Parts: sequence; C-alpha cells; structure tokens
Amino acid sequence: MLTFRRIMQGERCGAGLILLGLAWGWGMGLEAGQEPFRLAFSTSKFSDVHENDAKAAVMAWARTFAEEQGAGVDPQAMVFSSLDEMREGLIDGTIDMLSVVTEEYYALQAVAAKSPLLVTVADGRDREEVVLLVHRESGLEAVEDLAGGTLVLHRNPRASLALPWLDGVLLERGLPVAQEFVGDFRENAKLTGVVLPVFFRKVDACLVTRGAFETMSELNPQVGRDLVEIAVSPALVPTVIFFRKDYDSPQKETILASLNRLDDSVAGRQVLAIFRSERLAEQPRSYFQEALDVIERTMRLRAGERP
Repeated sequence: MLTFRRIMQGERCGAGLILLGLAWGWGMGLEAGQEPFRLAFSTSKFSDVHENDAKAAVMAWARTFAEEQGAGVDPQAMVFSSLDEMREGLIDGTIDMLSVVTEEYYALQAVAAKSPLLVTVADGRDREEVVLLVHRESGLEAVEDLAGGTLVLHRNPRASLALPWLDGVLLERGLPVAQEFVGDFRENAKLTGVVLPVFFRKVDACLVTRGAFETMSELNPQVGRDLVEIAVSPALVPTVIFFRKDYDSPQKETILASLNRLDDSVAGRQVLAIFRSERLAEQPRSYFQEALDVIERTMRLRAGERP
C-alpha cells in the first residue's frame, strides 16, 4: 500500500517520489458527497520546467479543478519519478489518473484504462515528429555518418520518443544504440543549448522535435537555412493522461468533461501554459498505436530480437 508516510519519505530519496504541497489539506475534512480524486504526474513531464514551477502548476491545477468541479470531488495532486511506484499506485488505487510520457504508458498498459485517453496539444500539435539535424556543411548525410561523433538530445516531454525512435533506426541497420554509437552523447533541457551548438559547428548533430526546430528557425532564420534533416521520425504522440484500469467513480464523466474544457478558463489556461500546452484532447487508444509500435520494436531490437 502506498501510504502518505512512504510518499513523504520518498522526497528524501534523491530521484524518489515527491508529493507536492496539497497533502493533508485536500484530503481531509471532505464535505458530504465529496470523494477524493488523486491525479499523479510523472517527473518526466517536467524536464523543461523548474521544480518550483512544476509544484506551483500542480497545485494550481488542483485548485482550478476544485473550483470548476464544485463539491463533486476533492482533488489531490502528486508527482512520481519511479515507474514501480506509479504502477503500485494504479494497482492499489492511490492513483486515479496519471499523466506520463508515452514510453511510461507503454510500461503501465496492464494497469491503465484503454479509454478515455487524453493528449496534450502544444503549438496546435498533439503528435510530434523528431528530426535529426546536422549542419549542411558538415558532410554528414545519414545516421551511419554519426559514428564516433557528438549528438545532443533535447530533454523535453515532447521529445520523449526521440531516443527510442533513433535507437530503433540504428539497431535495424545493425548498429549499436545511439549512446554507444556516437562518441559523445549529451542531453540538454534548453532548446538553444541543443540547436545552436550544431549551428555553430560545436557538435555534429542534435535530436529535437520539428516544432522546436521551427521555433528556433523563426527566431533565427539562418538556423533554418543552415541545419538540415538527415532522418525524420513518424508523427508520434509523446505524452498521455489516463485513468487507472478499475476507476469507476460516478464522477468520472464529470472529471473528464472538466479536463476537456480546462482551456476555457483563464486559470485553466495559466495551468496549461506552465506545462507548455494549449489544451487537452481526448483520443482513442488507436491514436497511440504507431508510438507504441515504435517503442515495442525498439525494445525487441535492444533485446536482440527481430520484430
């Protein structure tokens, strides 16, 4: 059982579990007819957000949600960094809904509801293409040319499938995974720290979403002219929000409706902005299938299997 004590102890465990400020306040003294609704976030969703901003966003979401829901539910919000803890929470019912990157959803499918599933929309996109960029004068023309070179990954929830996709591309060609194939593999949460080193010929290549590359190109058109794509992923859903498999509260439809219209209020839009999102959108599980297939294929290839 995932107890409050264990949640609080996790904060002292480096990369362990962190419970954000709502703790006792939201869960005690429920009014008649209220029931707790426990929404959890993976720390993977905050790789480009300062921890204090993430905490504030989660608390703001809970407050906004409580105001919109009235007396229907008593929202509680938590953040997890351990996949095992997330799985345990979904199994024992201490998590009602979970927001994760798609690779984590793949690992948690057995305890996740197959529908409804929510995606985050950013810059009009709920799917992302990943692009492998090099300088047009680098002489690099294919992924094979990166052997022994330098590669920088944009550490961002929207680019969460970049490495699984690239590893799959390399393994299918009989090459090692990216971190073994290149001579120097780096990660950076700042977009400028990923794209500009390639532009200035400090590193050989970078992995970013097409949306991020377009943003940099708008700010500096020469970046868009001088950097070229040598590989492009399919358009994949990078993040997902879902109920636990056995969640059957009578408030479920009301909760879902509130999440779908979160962008209708000023407070809701402010919360979404912290998460670099414009709105949430409901999609069927089939919408995620290509992303799940990429993950599964890469996992089999990493294990030495042929898909």
